[in-house]
Amino acid sequence: MTRSSNPIATVLLLLATACADSRPPGSDVEALRANEALWARMLEAEDTRGAGGAGTTPLVEGLRHAEPVMRRIAVRAIGRLERDSLGPLIMPLLADPSPAVRAEAANALGQVSGPALAGAARSALRERITAESEPAILGVLAESLGRLPHDDSAGVALTVTTLAGLADRAAPLSPSTDSLKLGVARGLYFLARQPAGRGAVGEPGLAALRRLATDTVSGEASPSVNAQRIRTAAAATLVATGRATTSDLRLILGDPDPFVRREAVAGLATIDEGDTAANLVRSALDDPSPVVRYEALRVDARVNAVPPCAAALRAVSDSDTHVALLAIDRLATGCGGDAANLLLDSIAATLPAPDAPLTADWHRPAQAAAALAGVDPARARPHIAALEQSRNPFVRMRAARAAMLTLSGATLHRLASDADANVRTEAVRGLSRVEGHVADAVYIAQLNESDDSQLLQAAAAALAGTPDSRAAVALLDALDRLTERGRDTERDARIAIIDRLSELGDATHATRLARRADDYDPRVAERASETVERWTGERPAPSPRPAPADSLPTLEQIEELDRARVTIEMEDRTRITVRLFAFIAPTNAWRFARLARAGYYDGLTFHRVAPNFVIQGGSPNANEYAGDGPFSRDEVGLVGNWRGTIGLSTRGRDTGDAQLYINLADNVRLDHEYTVFGEVTSDLDAIHGILEGAVIRRISID
Repeated sequence: MTRSSNPIATVLLLLATACADSRPPGSDVEALRANEALWARMLEAEDTRGAGGAGTTPLVEGLRHAEPVMRRIAVRAIGRLERDSLGPLIMPLLADPSPAVRAEAANALGQVSGPALAGAARSALRERITAESEPAILGVLAESLGRLPHDDSAGVALTVTTLAGLADRAAPLSPSTDSLKLGVARGLYFLARQPAGRGAVGEPGLAALRRLATDTVSGEASPSVNAQRIRTAAAATLVATGRATTSDLRLILGDPDPFVRREAVAGLATIDEGDTAANLVRSALDDPSPVVRYEALRVDARVNAVPPCAAALRAVSDSDTHVALLAIDRLATGCGGDAANLLLDSIAATLPAPDAPLTADWHRPAQAAAALAGVDPARARPHIAALEQSRNPFVRMRAARAAMLTLSGATLHRLASDADANVRTEAVRGLSRVEGHVADAVYIAQLNESDDSQLLQAAAAALAGTPDSRAAVALLDALDRLTERGRDTERDARIAIIDRLSELGDATHATRLARRADDYDPRVAERASETVERWTGERPAPSPRPAPADSLPTLEQIEELDRARVTIEMEDRTRITVRLFAFIAPTNAWRFARLARAGYYDGLTFHRVAPNFVIQGGSPNANEYAGDGPFSRDEVGLVGNWRGTIGLSTRGRDTGDAQLYINLADNVRLDHEYTVFGEVTSDLDAIHGILEGAVIRRISID
């Protein structure tokens, strides 16, 4: 399928075009080739966050360059440094002759502005709004204005008035102003989610949101491909304000798009009109789209539905697996009585044979057995053995959870020796609850034998308050072992170990821990120094020695990636085609491509599936804490987390480890926090059909 035939690609292309220079598309690349040396220096300055030998000098040079593309890249990079002090460098570019530069400058100002700069930044954005004529740039200005920190109701009211005025300018149904309407809706969203903005969006803002959320419902549908995104963002924002009414939500529930209807269903949980909300939820439970049915089932439990669990009992047989799994979890609350327990028992009995292929349909029976363990342990116990014997580690993880709920210590001890680290993690967590420090030898064994970050964190947590004198040495040994591996992405485990050492160790361990004061990771070095000081009263000065940075891509390599087609082939033969945003997120697109070509992703899984949110995968250990060794930096920007876009999973700023996620919905709340480096260009139904544990056969790049 070509890019232009894919709605997601078309939307992004229109947004990019709206904010791009008006020159022919190839001229930007030609300008970059002519200035390749500066481009490379700017990339290095951004990659080092301005801490390299040249500091921010290349970026300042780029800001003053005659070529708009160089100014655009430079101001985007300065925004990514997220320093208040750099705001004055950005503000003049709000009036740049190039619309694309103005858009990047507005976005960058929103990115760098903390409380110290917020007031000046708001004034600069409002001033530019009065002078700007391009709807696409006004949209970015509106969003950035809403993103800036607000600390009082007066500031919120002024921003709402400004954004509502922009919405009035974009009132006619016209694709030419869609980017402005989208920016207004998103700006109000970010504003409403701030502490000062919660409940403070007044009538002008609410009126604008109601109009934007119901364009299609109240009149003829807009022909723009952005129309659905506007309505989705406006509906989500209306709910986020806390002031959506039943009438608002009822109207939005009539929208032709399921993702818009889903936002209205989510809002029903906030309506203090029990019978009315419950009736609307019941209607949504029969929606033709599983996206809406899933949200309705999630909300059903929060609107005091009567009889309890009636919806879940019915949804267990839903044709969509995600809806059925949520229904099973709902029955785990015990609300369905013995009839629900019998139903869970019958579903659990359908678990595939222990040697069944990993692609076998295990999800419903394994989930049912784990759910049953929490409400009817006697019925659940016969199923635990079948879960434990499965060759599928995701099923054995359910065995550990079920064993914890049924207090089956013997099963947990066996699973604590499982070949899969995730199963052992669940067993350790279970033993910590069931046996506490009676099982300390098991936790210490994990510290002695495993290098899995998640498992080591679980073991360290389980040892809290232990009387076992062996624990401190085991923690130090594990810390030394991980440190020798030199992997940035094992930071979480090493800090968890030091935190437990702080409790269990003493001055006799200070010499060993003091070695970490010059660790390659500054956070580890700082935490180690703090702990030694706690033990001895003397603080070794942290002097971290950062590991060498990864090599950066060349301009030629980025050009090649921008033209490439990526294919993710799943074990079940599902094929997902992807386009990389190589010029927007060059270092992360390059790392992904380099690893894919080396076969890194072959045989890995999507270990996390959050329906109506994201799927996440690409971890060698199929968990949140295992990835490629070095961290990569964030490359946030103007491209949002639209449905079908691909982002970089992180655990804090600049902690990318090559794990990826794919957005199953428009996730505005992830924008400006997570890097988006590509988009799905094939049928999006394929990503909605992916279940937990789905195996990636290979990723090819042509």
